[in-house]
Amino acid sequence: MFYKYNKLAVRIAIFILAFSIISVGAIGNTEEVTRMNNKYCNLDVNKNISEEYIKINDGFGKVEADINATNNRVNEIITTPVDGTIAAQEIIDARGGEATLGLRLDGNAQDISDINANLTEYAKKIKYMNQADYVELIKKHTNYNRLRFRMIAENSYQVCVDNGNNYVSYGFIKDANDDFIKLGACDIGLIGGLVDTGLATNLTGTWNTASPPDYYTTIAESTFTVNVTGTKLVFRHRADSRGGIFEFVIDGDTANPITISTWNLTDTGGVRLESEIVRGLNNVEHTIVATYKGADPNHAPTGGTARGWINGTDALVAGTIQGYDEDGIVKTATLLNEASNKEIAVDISYNGVHRFNPEHEMIGTTFANDIPVFTVDGVKINEADLPLNEWVEGASFQLFQDNYIEYTEFPGVKLATWFITHSIGLDGVVEYSGYLRAEADTVCNTIYPLMLPVEYSTLNRAITSLGDSRTSQNDGTDYYFTENDNMKSGCFISSVNNSYIAAGTITEPLSTMRIGETVGKAEFPIRFWQRLNYPKLYFSAAELWDVNTLDTYRWGGKIAVANINKIMAYVKG
Repeated sequence: MFYKYNKLAVRIAIFILAFSIISVGAIGNTEEVTRMNNKYCNLDVNKNISEEYIKINDGFGKVEADINATNNRVNEIITTPVDGTIAAQEIIDARGGEATLGLRLDGNAQDISDINANLTEYAKKIKYMNQADYVELIKKHTNYNRLRFRMIAENSYQVCVDNGNNYVSYGFIKDANDDFIKLGACDIGLIGGLVDTGLATNLTGTWNTASPPDYYTTIAESTFTVNVTGTKLVFRHRADSRGGIFEFVIDGDTANPITISTWNLTDTGGVRLESEIVRGLNNVEHTIVATYKGADPNHAPTGGTARGWINGTDALVAGTIQGYDEDGIVKTATLLNEASNKEIAVDISYNGVHRFNPEHEMIGTTFANDIPVFTVDGVKINEADLPLNEWVEGASFQLFQDNYIEYTEFPGVKLATWFITHSIGLDGVVEYSGYLRAEADTVCNTIYPLMLPVEYSTLNRAITSLGDSRTSQNDGTDYYFTENDNMKSGCFISSVNNSYIAAGTITEPLSTMRIGETVGKAEFPIRFWQRLNYPKLYFSAAELWDVNTLDTYRWGGKIAVANINKIMAYVKG
């Protein structure tokens, strides 16, 4: 009976080891899995199973050979008398170099325990395979090449990432009553938009204004003046076969006049031409003086006397001269609401007082251990030396915050310390990560490590990374997706604005969603609050969690917004 038991045990141990080979290969593309080497098969966990199957087949061949050899050896032991030489030599062989057989068996038991622990960890991670990652989807369909950072007001900042035509921008705002700087409005828009219009004034000489909006003069040296702001200036006018030329002087630079003709083979009638005067100016107000010089020397007038045409009225619509900011940003839409938290919200109870952190309902709770640090390309930005609205250009942005939580009812009592980093690169994605360490025994009522509060006017349909979806009922009720903590990513789209998308993804799901924990888990991890003005999707990681001093919670996520043509065709749900 003793021999039969050990024969079975050997076979079970070999089977477990063989199974571990398959398990490692099967999840070779999961996150943070370390390499497991053994005598049968050394797999690269960063490769897919299809790339590693040859190694697995070879490993099984070795396993089978060992099993056959073991069977033969066990059979020899079973059929040999106890005092025979084969049995004695087998005991020596079984020690495997250890002083005693017991030490060898203890080592085997530890190996099997380690394998089981790894399999348990792999089982947790494999649940997030084969899911959509909507932030990565956005990255695949954008092509930004410039990042800029600026301070737009005291305690208000903006990061803009663009490709010369389209941009995304992420605001950062300091809470009014504490020190936390949170992710604010997430916008989309265009680069180089119209910023100012100016109407012709101080007309000198003789002008015909009988047929507005078209004014014209036939008298050389007649002038008009326009004041307008912009880096690029555009002259709006009618044109026909009688059109003459104007000479434009910008900011008194008489040495470099600019000539523009109002001649055209056919009459443009009610259509105003837009002729570029100049670009590359500073984005300040400019004074432009235009002088009519007579007939176009390249095109003699036909059908009447030469005349200089201008758009003389409708300044509120277009003006005579338009100013554009070539590097400026013109917002198209806000996709994620400015005021609502996105990257973290924690409800903590202490001695009968509970509050959301950071600041909620105008009560400050989060205060700085150290001043926040802004960097562009790794270079620290000194706010005192940064003029308002002056861009700092680079390829990467980071914000580092070191804070603590304290309630006004308990001055001097630090409830928790937390550190969070925000990073933005040329991919146009906000990535954040942090840790929250308890400095006192508390109860964590709720942890939201990722939230998407969308503007209802632009987005209203939530979609999970497993393909479930729901359009907001706009009635303030809660809806709970059934994916629970199996879901790692979510997004919002809209059938009205079918190119807009806002997305968020949990980047460290095991720690962020507290996978494997049995105490203090959220009953409904994915909550959709169908709020009137801005529906909000919540990832919830904790509920009524009794936290002990020095317990630490770590979380991470990423958020992106974009304007991508026909994005709905790429999204599940």
